Amino acid sequence: MSTGVAGLRTAPSGDYDASPRSLSYRPDIDGLRALAVGLVLLYHAFPSYLRGGFIGVDIFFVISGYLITRVLLESRSRGLSVIAYVSTFYKHRVRRIFPALIVVLIACAAYGWFKLFPADYESLTKYTAGGAGFVTNFVAWSEAGYFDQSADSKPLLHLWSLAIEEQFYIVWPLLILFSGRFIRAKYFSWLLGGLAVASLAYCIYVTSANPTLAYYSPLSRGWELAVGGVLASLHARGISARRGVPSSVISVVALASIPIAALFVINEAGFPGWQAVLPVAATAAVIWFGTGTWANRRILSWRPIVYVGLISYPLYLWHWVVLSFLRIQNPQPPGVLLLVALGASVVLAAATYHFVERPVKRIPLGRASIAVVSVMAVILAFGITASALHLSGVKLTTTQAALSKAYDPEPAYRFQKCFLDSATQTSVDFASECDQSATTSKPSLLLWGDSLAAQLYPGFAARGSSLGYVIDQRTATSCPPALDNSYSDRGNCNEINAATRAYIEKRRPTSVLINGRWPVDERVRSAQITSIVAFLRANGVQSIELVGPAPDWVPTLRGNLQQMHFPGNILPDYLTPPASTWPTTTAVDASLRKLAGGLGAGYLSLVDKLCKANECLIRVSSDIPSGLVTSDHDHLTAQASTRVLKSFDLPVATAEPGAQTGG
Repeated sequence: MSTGVAGLRTAPSGDYDASPRSLSYRPDIDGLRALAVGLVLLYHAFPSYLRGGFIGVDIFFVISGYLITRVLLESRSRGLSVIAYVSTFYKHRVRRIFPALIVVLIACAAYGWFKLFPADYESLTKYTAGGAGFVTNFVAWSEAGYFDQSADSKPLLHLWSLAIEEQFYIVWPLLILFSGRFIRAKYFSWLLGGLAVASLAYCIYVTSANPTLAYYSPLSRGWELAVGGVLASLHARGISARRGVPSSVISVVALASIPIAALFVINEAGFPGWQAVLPVAATAAVIWFGTGTWANRRILSWRPIVYVGLISYPLYLWHWVVLSFLRIQNPQPPGVLLLVALGASVVLAAATYHFVERPVKRIPLGRASIAVVSVMAVILAFGITASALHLSGVKLTTTQAALSKAYDPEPAYRFQKCFLDSATQTSVDFASECDQSATTSKPSLLLWGDSLAAQLYPGFAARGSSLGYVIDQRTATSCPPALDNSYSDRGNCNEINAATRAYIEKRRPTSVLINGRWPVDERVRSAQITSIVAFLRANGVQSIELVGPAPDWVPTLRGNLQQMHFPGNILPDYLTPPASTWPTTTAVDASLRKLAGGLGAGYLSLVDKLCKANECLIRVSSDIPSGLVTSDHDHLTAQASTRVLKSFDLPVATAEPGAQTGG
């Protein structure tokens, strides 16, 4: 998740693509671009060290809104006709944006033809078409879901923000042109400010109601570009900050707050929403106080930093492509290799800037626009055709072809029925089939947790009657069991957990199985599970079962197997799990086993049932991919769930509990 620069390059020349001669060049803005692209690069390469680096996208949005609005206001002042005004603007946008993007799209399509499996290449060509048509944000939005494939496997996913900018500029030029005819200049700034406030209000609302939509929608991101437009409108009227020590101090504080926020404040959960206000406000402050401040003049205008800003657009385009293809081939590359990838991205960006972007700028505007639009149209047609026809240059073995088949875990988990999407659903959305104990006085077994609890439903459904239970299921995405409001950053998780606790207090199920992606910190994890067990006991639950982790086949079991070669194209039954995850899996398994023993709860060890020594089962039948143990990296398939649950010695309901009630 990240974005590219789509604003006009500010350069000291009189090229419209940079800025008109009447608009003074501001090297500090290129310095801001360097900061923005640097944050994005470091976040994508080392996300655990810079958790909020994606705010570089928001910095780009403000910069783009500022520069584009400056250019549009200057063009409006020339008194051009509507047709001349609009056509000139879009010709310059085409010449600015298309050349580097064309190079990247062609390079991705060519490299992917030889390196990607058909399913992955189909995804790539769909994103190629999305990138060429500037609708990548809608493509990403349509695919988003709990079981969506990893972002690392989508080399062109980052074009979503470039799409948002171009969608924004469909209406922005006309708004500026016609508002100038009917609204006085001093009211124009208020108009843009009102639009920004309205978009921000929508952003805050939809971030809570539908985080994925908020992330990819131009309506929820438009306020960031509009803030830049407000600054430009004020500067166009000659209103600017006073120079002096106070301005320099504020500029330094604003500039410093950006990386500090990226390091310590910003959290991906609940973003953009209110969290986006901080980087947007800080960026606006740096732009507002201008080149007269110490930070803008001495730091952001330093030539090496300015140069990074000048190549920031192609650098953004290249960096995610390089990192994504690297991780497709090597799912967990060492840090040194990631640094090499970033270095390669800089080289590619510099080459694109000097040998593509700058030469194209010397071509007459009309000819350049026609040429690049024609090439982009061909790329768009190729992307649509290749995706529709499932074209690929890689020939698969029989086993690889089987591994490439689609597998959908949602029906087995009862997704959006008994396994809710906590981002968009609440407890009222649990279907009646999730609550079998409502219509009977038979003993009930409740599955409580997130996807790691939902994955066990197929196994219990196959075995529940033999154990004497009816099966109730109350599970939700990214929502482990909890007694407090510790998951306020995970959609409606707290509400769903609260409703489940109320259900337990009323129904008093005979047995409860809890599982989830617990906190990493062992003390926090132990305290959370201990409190849950105490709560269940206090509510008359006779049998409590804690489930341990499954082997983690990062990035996916199928992906790992596709990269391997087996004698006779026959998959083995067992393989050694990745060294990067296996020690953690065994350590957590041992910790949970000890905790369950101390609490007097049962413990179901998936490691015990799936592994022997340092090898673990990878398939439970020859039916691939549904016969594999996991559907992704650690979620059990329906067949695996059934196989594993059959092997456990589970408690049998021998008597109906007196407190059990139906309805």
